[in-house]
Amino acid sequence: MKNLKEKIKLLIESNKEGDYWDFKRQWHKENGTLLHDILCFANTIHDKDCFIIFGYDEQEGVVGVKDDYRKKQADILDMLSNIKFAGDNPPRVSIETIIIRKKEVDVLIIHNSYDLPFFVTKDYKQICKTGLIYSRIGDKNTPKNETTNLIMMKRIWEKRFRINKSAIDQFKYLLDKKEHWEENGNGWYNIYRPSLQIVELYDETDRNRLEFYAYHMYSDSTMYKTLKLMSNASELKEFQVIILDGGRYQTITPDWEHFRFSNRDRLSYPYKYYIANTLNHKIYEFLIDYDSHEYMICKRKFEEIIITFKSAKEQEEVHLLLRSKKEKFLEAVSVTETQLDQYNYIEPDNKEYRKIILERINTGIYINKIVKEFRQEM
Repeated sequence: MKNLKEKIKLLIESNKEGDYWDFKRQWHKENGTLLHDILCFANTIHDKDCFIIFGYDEQEGVVGVKDDYRKKQADILDMLSNIKFAGDNPPRVSIETIIIRKKEVDVLIIHNSYDLPFFVTKDYKQICKTGLIYSRIGDKNTPKNETTNLIMMKRIWEKRFRINKSAIDQFKYLLDKKEHWEENGNGWYNIYRPSLQIVELYDETDRNRLEFYAYHMYSDSTMYKTLKLMSNASELKEFQVIILDGGRYQTITPDWEHFRFSNRDRLSYPYKYYIANTLNHKIYEFLIDYDSHEYMICKRKFEEIIITFKSAKEQEEVHLLLRSKKEKFLEAVSVTETQLDQYNYIEPDNKEYRKIILERINTGIYINKIVKEFRQEM
């Protein structure tokens, strides 16, 4: 909310409209006109959320919103749910109210999307016409009885299919569609963009120590591969893939995090994690073999001690929660003599290192437990 307020204050200070924001003195009287504005912003070609700012007049400044025709978020969502959109795909919107100069200003946020173009398949209020694609160029909306120009239309479709994005961003988009990738003996290529390839190479490096999570699998037999993302034979990015449980499970190696109870603490509790929707996590999901029963059993074992956060923000919030549960955390991750004896096959000649391995396994299990509790309370 604080960041939003700062953004809106800057836009107000500019006293002009642009391609991702618009000023309105009051809410629309007609829902058809409101929908037209929403559609124009939903079909923009940049990657920003758009704002319709209610309660500001370019001549008078901040006037605040009045109750006449004022909408709540539920009102907007109800309106959109009763409109026929192509593909049953309405724009995603939300409303925030902020205080500026002691007056309430409503901000209708039209969230950035790649599912454009958004348009209606049935006339709405005799204003938004069937099949017309509205957009916004600079500070101007497409007229209600016209469709956007051909250049803008082309760029809208380019945004949808990420054609105007970097090769890495195209990988992020295309990895979600595994059915569009064909194996070719040393990896995969995209059947619609063959210049984009995923190349696998076996890694023969001799490693003295296994990853701690290898010991949590049914077999600690481990191998490694290198996975390269290629575009037009140029290497874009390289990842390490670990093959666990004697070859039954393979995945991209997760990232390390060293949790501390305070910044002054020298002692840390390492764990491994992914963050959803990052390139690493998309590759993790790409490699999942849903058709293999053995693979899925191993996946469940792996995910018992490897954490997947929804976002970096969620990771930070979970850390705050862990700090409030210090006593329980320390009890949960501590390694008992019974556990050391039970897992004596792990580094049988090095009890101290076995203890480190088991502490990391315990840490992953406990943090996963706290993540589930955190989400249930949200």
